[in-house]
Amino acid sequence: MKPAKILGVIIAVVQLVSVLAFVLSIYTVTSVLQSSMSGEGLAMELTVDESTGVGLLQLELNPSNPGFLDTNLSLELNLLADGEKIASDSSSVSLSAGAQKTLSLNLMVDADDMKRIINQELETSMEVTIGLKTLYGLVGISNTIELQGGIR
Repeated sequence: MKPAKILGVIIAVVQLVSVLAFVLSIYTVTSVLQSSMSGEGLAMELTVDESTGVGLLQLELNPSNPGFLDTNLSLELNLLADGEKIASDSSSVSLSAGAQKTLSLNLMVDADDMKRIINQELETSMEVTIGLKTLYGLVGISNTIELQGGIR
C-alpha cells in the first residue's frame, strides 16, 4: 500500500472513533442529567431551629450514571434575597459507568434573614448551577437556572 493510502485509512479510523466517542459522551451526559433531575432522585427540605431562628435548607440528589463513560457532576445552589446571595453551597461527584451516588448541599440562613423571609419582607429566589463533564473533560455542559419564589 502507498503511504498516502495508509494515512487516509488512519485518518478515517481516527474520525470514526472520534464520532463514536462524541455520541457515547452525549448519551452519557443526557442520561446522567435525566436521572439527576427526575423527581425520585431529588429531595429538598427546609427546617428552622426554633431556639435560634437559623434556617437550614438541605438538598439531596441521587444521580446515577446509566451511560457508558465516567462522568463528573457538579452542583451549586445559591439562595438570593432581593438579588443578593445570602447562602451558598456546592459539591461535585465522580460517577463511573453504572454507578449511583448521593450528593448533599446545605444552606444555612441566619436568623435575621430567615425572619425577614418568613415575614415576606425579602423577595427570594434560588439559583442552581449544574455541570456535567465526560470523556476526560472534553465533552460537557453547564447550565444555571434561577427559580423565582425561593423559600416560603
